[in-house]
Amino acid sequence: MGGSKALRILTNGSWSWNADSRGAPFVTYTPINSVLMPKYLTGLITTDYWRFPPFPYKSRSWSLDVVETVRSCECCEHPFVAEGRSGERFTGREVLIEARNEIVARKAAFLIQAASDVLDGSSTLSQLSGPLELWDLKKAHTSGREHQDQSRAIRCTQNIPRDCLCAIKITRRRALTYALSKVWLSYQMFSITGIDLDPAHSATLPKSPYPFDHVAYAQAIVLAYAAIEELGLEIRASAKDRAT
Repeated sequence: MGGSKALRILTNGSWSWNADSRGAPFVTYTPINSVLMPKYLTGLITTDYWRFPPFPYKSRSWSLDVVETVRSCECCEHPFVAEGRSGERFTGREVLIEARNEIVARKAAFLIQAASDVLDGSSTLSQLSGPLELWDLKKAHTSGREHQDQSRAIRCTQNIPRDCLCAIKITRRRALTYALSKVWLSYQMFSITGIDLDPAHSATLPKSPYPFDHVAYAQAIVLAYAAIEELGLEIRASAKDRAT
């Protein structure tokens, strides 16, 4: 047990050889939190960050922060008088992922997007805009540059900090990560916006005549229920219930 813990400590950072003023060698250990990790822009721009706990949000292997970029400065928000921040102007800020490598950063980006879809109750927006595109901060154009890359996909919506906080909490437990992935994939199979379910705004959805749709609907239900099972929230029959 002690050896395993020691191994985690030894590998959770970086070692480097150094020499003092007399040339004597010594070893320096830097924890992972102190190592300068790659940073990736996500294209997610938030203007309502002032409504949420301040960034950064941190997990074990990655963290989230916001930074002003050329593209984010194109967005801003003016709170209403009733919100107590009348007269203030909040310039948009882009969400930044700091991770050990690009693979970890892409996992974080997926959790943010999946959390956004599940909390919104629909994946319609993400299906229209596509998956998040990560850009290395060193290569991307920030607010200090004169020019910007217009090809970068930008998404500016409400509650992005909420999605980030949710992703940070979900990554703490593997079961939550798998459950979120199953629900998100269920949304990819079949998803409609909440307003389409309101009879006051939309007509009743007709039954699809296509067998492909029937299979997709069935798989969406199976995946959604699998998420419930992943969390252990399904209703299980006891010996007494089976007897009756």
